Amino acid sequence: MMGQPASTGADIPSQWADQANASSTPWVAYPRPQMARGAAVSRSELRDVGDASVWTNLNGLWEWEPTTTDAPAPFGRTLNSSILVPFPVESCLSGVAPTSSAAIVRSMWYRLTFDATRVSPNGGSTLLHFGAVDWQSAVYLNGQRLGNHTGGYDGFSYDVTSALKASANELLVYAFDPSDGGAQPNGKQRISAIDNPGGDTYTPSSGIWQTVWLEAVPTQHIAAVTINQASTTAVVVNVGVDGAPSGGVNVKFAVTDAAGKVVATASGKSDTNVSIPIPHPNLWSPASPYLYDVDVSIEGDSVTSYFGLRTFTLGDGPKGKRPLLNGNFTFMAGFLDQSWWPDGQYTAPTDEALAYDIQVVPMFGLNMIRLHQKVNPERW
Repeated sequence: MMGQPASTGADIPSQWADQANASSTPWVAYPRPQMARGAAVSRSELRDVGDASVWTNLNGLWEWEPTTTDAPAPFGRTLNSSILVPFPVESCLSGVAPTSSAAIVRSMWYRLTFDATRVSPNGGSTLLHFGAVDWQSAVYLNGQRLGNHTGGYDGFSYDVTSALKASANELLVYAFDPSDGGAQPNGKQRISAIDNPGGDTYTPSSGIWQTVWLEAVPTQHIAAVTINQASTTAVVVNVGVDGAPSGGVNVKFAVTDAAGKVVATASGKSDTNVSIPIPHPNLWSPASPYLYDVDVSIEGDSVTSYFGLRTFTLGDGPKGKRPLLNGNFTFMAGFLDQSWWPDGQYTAPTDEALAYDIQVVPMFGLNMIRLHQKVNPERW
């Protein structure tokens, strides 16, 4: 079945592999937990599930085919194969993994048709988000070129309000990735690893490898929440607002503790640093990972984020510099986390699998993770 391991000698399915298949949408979790928009029973549910009235997950079975050029775009034509998004082309969970280094695909088209009735807000806008596409991409919606993006590890978005229809939308994505044949950052990806795995080389992870989704937003909406939490007494928040007039707009903040009690409020202007003192603060540490929620609102829009108060500095010890967490000496011991999956490669097979990599750290008596050679999805 599409999206399941191909049962070759090179496939090593993880314990979650069977959950990643074309019979259900892969990676259904809300992809941006630090800026969740909408309403839910609880803030934790909003971060994990999101509000279905304002976002739609476009992961799943897409049409796909190799190409040698990005023109002409294959509008209105069924492509000759299928791929399970968001798994990289070369992963066994994608369903189209090459069986040899010579069969590597450097250029490709993705195609999806979908209904967007649920995410066409009255008087607002609709955004199309890509978590990551390795490496270069060009995106078209209903024949209109939305733009292009270069960079295999960062997310990007387009305002698709004018191009989106209530039904029968056609989304085309061109992706180009030369892997280690190009000059771009590619980590340990090596085309040769398909035929000869070993050492410190990994099979390439090309194409769409993080969640693709639609989001309904007001015309004037919160676009970014930047949090500086390097303090034991206050948090500093800067809010970016799309559609704001020169001089910014008023922003309100409400900080709640783990019990849901509002412990601090503040207000300020967008695009400015707003410091919010936290009374009787509970500090974050690996042994006590205490988190606060912060509700951010402007007229007509609001989002929920979170933070942990902590400082990390170097201090003088009896034999030189020592790491200090919240002013206290802390011995750092942890994994070098490759975050590379034998079945999904750059993409964990499920959200639970991604969390497992973090949950096992204290089980081994460790307190640190050093992420290696990649940028993980925001849910990590």
